[in-house]
Amino acid sequence: MSSQLRGMRSTHLFRLERHALTLLGVVASIASTPLVEPVTAQLWEPADLQMTIGRLDGNDAEVFGLLRTIEVDAAGNVYVLGEQTSDIHVFDRDGGHITSYRRRGQGPRELLGIRGSDLDSEGVLHVADVANGRISTFELDGDTLAFRTVTTLRFPPTDVCVLGGRRYVLRQPGGTTDPTISEIDSDGQVIRGFASPEEPREAAQRRELGQTPHMLNYGYLACDEATRTIVKFNWMVPVVRAFDPEGEILWETTLEGYVPWQLTASRPGVCCRYRPDPEEGFSHSGKSVVVDRGGNVVLGLQIEGPRSAENRRHELIVLDVSSGRVIDRHPTVGVVGSVRDGLIFTYGEEPFPQVRVFGTR
Repeated sequence: MSSQLRGMRSTHLFRLERHALTLLGVVASIASTPLVEPVTAQLWEPADLQMTIGRLDGNDAEVFGLLRTIEVDAAGNVYVLGEQTSDIHVFDRDGGHITSYRRRGQGPRELLGIRGSDLDSEGVLHVADVANGRISTFELDGDTLAFRTVTTLRFPPTDVCVLGGRRYVLRQPGGTTDPTISEIDSDGQVIRGFASPEEPREAAQRRELGQTPHMLNYGYLACDEATRTIVKFNWMVPVVRAFDPEGEILWETTLEGYVPWQLTASRPGVCCRYRPDPEEGFSHSGKSVVVDRGGNVVLGLQIEGPRSAENRRHELIVLDVSSGRVIDRHPTVGVVGSVRDGLIFTYGEEPFPQVRVFGTR
């Protein structure tokens, strides 16, 4: 390819990206600090809105609280999981409501704090219940979401994924050296632990504020059956790491241009009050990670300035699951919750909790 042609192609890609950012009103805040540098053609640009699920008012099945995660099965059914209400709603590929599971509490078959989920290759939904310290499983049986099993853990699970029938749970570390990912058996016993915690930046200041290790190590897990890879993406740290089923690290990628939250004491000696970087006027946070069937890791990020609806925005970043190489980036409306059959499923809270499904260009 000639240098002139490469220049024309780069200019065209830049214009496309700038146009997309302008539509979301975020050019001014992120153009000067690109989060990643695209290295291929635009593959993942969200295109036409295909469907929305959720209403401001109406049927209880479509009025959501704070949403946490989305799963999509082989038939195109959409599982919408809420953290605030601990409900699970299932919709068909056209957005029609199939069923809901509502049993909030600490008793048998109840959910209290949904934080993460995974739909395995057999169609079983695994749900990480952080408040109850459990992994509960469900399966769609006709028009009913049937409860299957519960596994009680000795630690609070913040996400879960399944690889070849083996379950991996993301946990809040209790100390600076405790592993953050545990493989568990059917009784909840830990088979192995791996993925050491992220080290605090500005350690002296964080100790002074009283920050605990788990604050840096909240995050998200995704498992890829095709490459037998487990991917972890952190909430407050721009690091993505991949492991094999035995816990050996395969690759690590640090996202360039990531602007972390600033921390100050909410009161003397008590951590923490979060605020956007005062110089940049915004900050990033990780919100999700999924792996599609094409071998792409898709990260969902939130870019947030002063807390108002117009300053909340999101972005997706695409990495190669085999190498961790960044291959694309686009602004999105909402957090990327799932990717399947050329569709991007996102969820967000503005102007009210809702799922939006987009095609790709």
